[in-house]
Amino acid sequence: MPLVYLAAPRLAAEILGRQSRPLRPLWHRQIAVIASSSLTLLVLSMVLAPLAGLVLPLLNGVEFNRAWREVSRIGFNTLLYAVGAGMVATFMGLLLAFCVGRNQRLRTVCLSVCLAIFSLPPALGAFGIIDSATSTPAWADPLLCSRATVCLTLGLRFFPVVAVLALRAWGSISISWTQAAGIHGVPLGTYLRKVVIPFLVPAGALAWLLVALLATADVGTVLLLHPPGQSSLSLTVFTVMANAPESLVASLCVAYVGLAVGLLIAAWTMVTRAAA
Repeated sequence: MPLVYLAAPRLAAEILGRQSRPLRPLWHRQIAVIASSSLTLLVLSMVLAPLAGLVLPLLNGVEFNRAWREVSRIGFNTLLYAVGAGMVATFMGLLLAFCVGRNQRLRTVCLSVCLAIFSLPPALGAFGIIDSATSTPAWADPLLCSRATVCLTLGLRFFPVVAVLALRAWGSISISWTQAAGIHGVPLGTYLRKVVIPFLVPAGALAWLLVALLATADVGTVLLLHPPGQSSLSLTVFTVMANAPESLVASLCVAYVGLAVGLLIAAWTMVTRAAA
């Protein structure tokens, strides 16, 4: 709560887009060399060391056939959880940005709530869903005891991430567009359909891919809420880690890294095309 109290007003003030002169960076050769070298070492230490830990066990034996059977068995569920969580979080984040608009007080309150929600333990929401499922009638099982429950809970878990991106994207919309639409009497639906939505699509797509990537890494929520036999790839790796051969665990982890890299490449391609 102290962090939220100190950070939320500053974040809310920085979200609004400002018109300023183009940035003219000053090139300092020594500082650039030191910064690039430090960044390279940091990236190599954070990426190569874990990858080496995954590749070295494969030298004793590769079990990609068995790993492929596991991936084909649970791949659809992993994709479903990721896509569903991304859709839920993106819809709620864009809806929040639409309701908040440019109101500074509402923006500060929403960012405070999002920071507080994101700091809560991931299992808290899952335990709340379990408690609700045990006290509701059977007709609510499709909502509280199914794969849709996992998607909804993961979407609510990562909703603050999308909310920050959506508020930033909405604050970047030029206020002159709204004023011009108001002067010329453009209907709200037409303005949203032809101006706002196309402008927010790149940010929404990027937020959706980011939430999908985060949802594939979640273990606690899927562990507590998934229906029997409907686990995800990360949960399978976590489950077989203690008893399976080291090569099988490494093969599953390599498959998981490949899935994450694919999502990152898709996000990078989308951002590059939007910038072009």
